[in-house]
Amino acid sequence: MINYRQLYLITAVLVLAGCKTKPAEESSPPARHVNVMVVSREEVPYTVSATGTLSSKSQSNLGFLTGGVISQVYAHEGKDVQSGQLLAKLDMTEIGSRLRQARLGLDKANRDLVRVRNLYRDSVATLEQFQDARTAMGIAQSNYNIARFNKKFSEIRAPSDGKILKQLAHENEIVGKGHPVFAFASTDAAWVLKVNLADRDVVKTSYGDTATIHFDAYPGGHFRALVSQISDAADLMTGTYGAELRLDTLPPRLVTGLVGKALIRTGAGRKIVIPVDALVEATGMEAWVFKMENGLPRRTKVSIGDITDMGIIPDSGSIRAGDSLITAGNAYVRDGMPVIVDKN
Repeated sequence: MINYRQLYLITAVLVLAGCKTKPAEESSPPARHVNVMVVSREEVPYTVSATGTLSSKSQSNLGFLTGGVISQVYAHEGKDVQSGQLLAKLDMTEIGSRLRQARLGLDKANRDLVRVRNLYRDSVATLEQFQDARTAMGIAQSNYNIARFNKKFSEIRAPSDGKILKQLAHENEIVGKGHPVFAFASTDAAWVLKVNLADRDVVKTSYGDTATIHFDAYPGGHFRALVSQISDAADLMTGTYGAELRLDTLPPRLVTGLVGKALIRTGAGRKIVIPVDALVEATGMEAWVFKMENGLPRRTKVSIGDITDMGIIPDSGSIRAGDSLITAGNAYVRDGMPVIVDKN
């Protein structure tokens, strides 16, 4: 005969046993299958990105040595010119008159010197008179040289093969001494991309580092360059450091002011590289990975020093060469949980 009291007690025991075993099963999840990699030091090429503008290394302003009225202009903005080519000249009325005046003064001083020298030899003129005549001759010669020099530079000629970047004055305008008339860029000299580098980039960059430059004006074109100049002082306004990249290959048309994007290769160094697959979380310049310690995964924080195509370069010593990091299956791993490491 069934004893309902005994049946009730047995059922209660089984229910309590089931309640005790279920939490135990939940507290011990099954081990996850993961892949790991051993961290080593790799040869990492450093690259620095920069943006700048194209210009000639010998860009200059051309003007007249003397002031006056521009009579003719032979070259205009955007025109290619040859070395020695006449670009512009002043009205020569006043300058020519000054040159003739200086020439007449020199002739008179020369005649006076000859006459006083002959008189001095005949003891008619004194030594002082002869010396004064010789001094007057020297002054007249200097005045003539100045007038001839001013006439020479009352016209503008191209100092070398190049391009007129900008015309700053036109015919019939009055210009002062030294006032720029043309902005000129030589094509004989090197063309450079002038860029500004941040402090963290300038310390990695050295003279002779190679670079590749891309111009939006020439899509698909890549131009080789070398780092030819680096400033040792920061710009007071921007806090950046100026640098110049000398182009070895040039665009089809040289236009000052073209915006170029440069990728500077600054050498290589042996660094610890963490693959991106090992990261389980990242915030700003901090990331977290699972590092195997005594057969169990441990969540480890990593300070990011740099990001490259090869992976993350840590800035701290939390990861060392020889450490094993989980690279696959880490999304389902928790700190200290058992894992099964699959062979690659």
